[in-house]
Amino acid sequence: MRHVFNRLAARVRQKMALRLLPVFFGVFVLLHCPDLSAQWLEKDLDEAVESLVKELVEQGDLKNKPVIVSPYDLFESSTGLGSPLTNQLRGKIVSELKRRGARVLLPGSDEDANMILQGTWQRQGEDLALDFKVMKLTSQGPEAVAAASEKTPLSGIDPGALKKDRESYARLMVRKLEAKVSERKRGRKIYMEKFVVDAKDKDSSGLSAYLSDMFRNAMAESQLFAPLDEKKALRGLSSETLRQRGTRGISAKHQKKTETANLVAVLADAQGVLKGKAWRQGSTVAANVEIYDMDDTMITAASVDIPNEIFPERMINPPQAPILESISSTPQTVGAANISKGGLSAQIATDHGENEPLYRKGEHIRFIVRINQDAWVYLFDINPQNEVVLLYPVDENGELAHDRECGSRLQSGSPLVLPGDGCSYDLVADEPYGKDAVWAVASRTPLNLTGISENDWSNAEIFQQKIRMQGLSGNEGYAEAMLEMVTAP
Repeated sequence: MRHVFNRLAARVRQKMALRLLPVFFGVFVLLHCPDLSAQWLEKDLDEAVESLVKELVEQGDLKNKPVIVSPYDLFESSTGLGSPLTNQLRGKIVSELKRRGARVLLPGSDEDANMILQGTWQRQGEDLALDFKVMKLTSQGPEAVAAASEKTPLSGIDPGALKKDRESYARLMVRKLEAKVSERKRGRKIYMEKFVVDAKDKDSSGLSAYLSDMFRNAMAESQLFAPLDEKKALRGLSSETLRQRGTRGISAKHQKKTETANLVAVLADAQGVLKGKAWRQGSTVAANVEIYDMDDTMITAASVDIPNEIFPERMINPPQAPILESISSTPQTVGAANISKGGLSAQIATDHGENEPLYRKGEHIRFIVRINQDAWVYLFDINPQNEVVLLYPVDENGELAHDRECGSRLQSGSPLVLPGDGCSYDLVADEPYGKDAVWAVASRTPLNLTGISENDWSNAEIFQQKIRMQGLSGNEGYAEAMLEMVTAP
């Protein structure tokens, strides 16, 4: 019996030794290999987020309570910039909060009535330090409900996740814009004009479009601003509604200056207008954004310097601007700066907006033109063949009309909606498809179109030169506005 007992005791001691081996190994590592032991005890990113959220939920008693988790509130602490890590963290945080019973709200929810999760990170040696907190708004200002911190090894994070991308800079700009707003009205409808790029002799159209798209996407996630879709906002509006809305934004003060409220913003019933400017400076592109209300009062403004590597190479080093020679698929006049003389200004839009509006086969096209002083108005189409066609004023035979059924003298602030307003013709998208430039001209004195030869109507550059010579030679007011439109099958 004693032999059996000894054998059993030996087996127990052997099993105990095997079980205690990891413990002895851990103690040895802690005592003799501090660097290795630190790595052994550190959490990977998933574990760190799980631990952080668990602590926040317990501290703040967040179960069944609403928490907003927005990409705007997750960024690097030293620069204020997010990165692809922003979206990774947000996905992990949302999943973990839901798993622990919290109610997660989408970005754009009312921050004043709900709690917000804010998270920052910073490099600390070979680690990434994460700091999370949940905030709520009180009568005394923002107050922390819960806070927690963790570290995770940088070696376990894809370096690309920490690299700044275009969304990083766009979100930083929007966050700066929101921070300077005094009246924190949620979801203000903002019409976004195209970015103006100071490119001198370079082709800036690509950079302008890239910046416009970049900031539009970021604005769509904003708490305070909602970018307008111009085509959607104008869809289905009657000519009478367009005419009525178009009277807004031109007051007595506007009749003495050329700056008037953006016509599309007025027609789309916007609550503000975003104006963006950019210029290249060495290794960065400096971008400045200003937002105005419909009375031309600035709501907020912000700037950010964006590294060149964020942009495609062709936008940072574009080709020389094309010399005005022959015409191919796009009129060379497109993009020409609007002209204003003697305080007279002209604006033109379509019922699909003003930023390269697209019309498909069979769609009806409407133009809206307005001026800030009484003047004679003319509307021309410059087609891809470089030919000029008079759209207004014309009679029922398509000939120039003055002081008849389709007279061209327009009163200040009374928009012209074409076709309509006394003109019987209709405009429908049809072949040949492509890009056309639509050119609006306003003059305090009538222009002499009958004195321009038929050959000149077949050469847009020569035609424009002759019109401008008439308009700019005297002392009366003269103005131009142009947009590019696209027709397709």
